[in-house]
Amino acid sequence: MLCVWAVCSISSAACSVYGPDLLPTSAQVVRRDDGGVDPTDAQADEEATTQPSGDVALAADGTAEANSDAATAAEAADDGSLETGADVAGDVHSEGDAQGEIDGTTADAADAGADADASADANAADAADAAADAGVLVEAGREAGGTVVFSDNFEDEALGAMPATGWTRVGGSSTDWEVADDMGRVFRQDRSLSTTFRACHAGPTVSGPATLSARVKVTQNGVTGPTAFLCVRFIDISNYQCLALEPGVGLQIKTAVESGPLWSTGISMGIWYNLKLSIDASGLITGYLDGNVLGSFRPMPVIGSSDIAVATLSAEAAFDDVVLTVP
Repeated sequence: MLCVWAVCSISSAACSVYGPDLLPTSAQVVRRDDGGVDPTDAQADEEATTQPSGDVALAADGTAEANSDAATAAEAADDGSLETGADVAGDVHSEGDAQGEIDGTTADAADAGADADASADANAADAADAAADAGVLVEAGREAGGTVVFSDNFEDEALGAMPATGWTRVGGSSTDWEVADDMGRVFRQDRSLSTTFRACHAGPTVSGPATLSARVKVTQNGVTGPTAFLCVRFIDISNYQCLALEPGVGLQIKTAVESGPLWSTGISMGIWYNLKLSIDASGLITGYLDGNVLGSFRPMPVIGSSDIAVATLSAEAAFDDVVLTVP
């Protein structure tokens, strides 16, 4: 198809016809005094046509692209095909809130799991401690070479119990003895340093050979012969046979009326000692300190059947892991 153009002058009412290769540029059009096109204006028009706009010139720093993106987003929003920037921001915020809720739930679950693990560990530790305590008492019976007929480590007692369950106080006052804490439950006389013989005894009643062991610690010294007693025979404060521990002096077998030989050792206040005494069928009593034999003594008269006991005289003391065995 052949196209032609016509350029007409209104003032002269004349037209010129051009072919496709002969159309004059705006720069070739001459402005007449009667309102035609001036070459200068034509040149300006051409430059305005070819010169990029200010907005396009800013495209290098991203402004034009931003304007274009905004326009595209606005056009898309008109037909609902795309979300506006506010919608996108809202979606992102909502997703952030949801993720925060998920993270919070996950953290709560982790905390709950940690609490459950800690509780299980505590229960397991308590069970292990109880088993260890029971093992100590059973092992003590084995070492004595007999059958355990009585044992008490006081771990199942309430703190402050006066006295411990199964024990009966003799001498002193009702508040002298209590269950206390000393790296675990112990049975302690911690109310008086007087010279009154203060005892607590427990069963079963035993006659014949027997072995009694316990941990003993003197916690406070009185003025006159402060002593803690572990008694393999005890009827009352006038009839007992005990291994007596006196800080700074030593150990010996004592009764209400006599004492055996003194075994001098470095006994100090505030230190736990493992005491043991055995009585045979003849009434001969042998004393032990931390597994070592101290010596033997036969007090008179022989006490044939009785309870066991712990006691103090002019001292405060603690007792733990009491074990009585018979052959």
